[in-house]
Amino acid sequence: MKAVFFDFDGVLSTDRFYSTLVTQYPKVCEYKDNVIFRGQEKFGDRWMRGEFTYKQINQMIADATGVPFEIINNMFIESVRSFQLEKELLSYIKELREMGIPVALVTNNMDIFNEVTVPTHRLDEVFSVIINSSDYGAMKHEQQGKLFDIAREQLGLKSLEDVLLIDDSEKACDMFESMGGTVHRFKGMEGFREWKSSEASLTSTQRS
Repeated sequence: MKAVFFDFDGVLSTDRFYSTLVTQYPKVCEYKDNVIFRGQEKFGDRWMRGEFTYKQINQMIADATGVPFEIINNMFIESVRSFQLEKELLSYIKELREMGIPVALVTNNMDIFNEVTVPTHRLDEVFSVIINSSDYGAMKHEQQGKLFDIAREQLGLKSLEDVLLIDDSEKACDMFESMGGTVHRFKGMEGFREWKSSEASLTSTQRS
């Protein structure tokens, strides 16, 4: 394999935005779930395309719920800082890099990812390339896989042949395969361990 691309949400971390508000401010979480991420306006998707900042989203929630913006915003940032990353995957990434295989993080994410998640976990030291959808106005399955091409170009690769994507999104995996790449459709650590230990896993292939 020439490179490995990783997803963030649902793969490297399964923690959720606004988790620190669940007990004290349940109506904030209800509004976030029902309007921001599931509503007809698709604010969540538009946020991931960079159409909104997290402060604009939090002001929207504050206006709708009556909970002060400062409380929502501060607790939202706290929830993002508290995200835990999958240590086993981080070890795998380290293993790949020691083998000389470049790794990229390609994520459908928001401005808060750049501002808080990346520096908190020093992801810029973990990945050779980080591509966040909110910086480019498109998600991974959109615009003919634009984000994957950007990651490929930044790694100096001519194609996605012999490039692996580890992602839990069917749409992202389908797009990546249509572009000539290989995918591991992530469905949890148990399935990942089985894949990794099989003859088809990247490390087995590289070491054989």
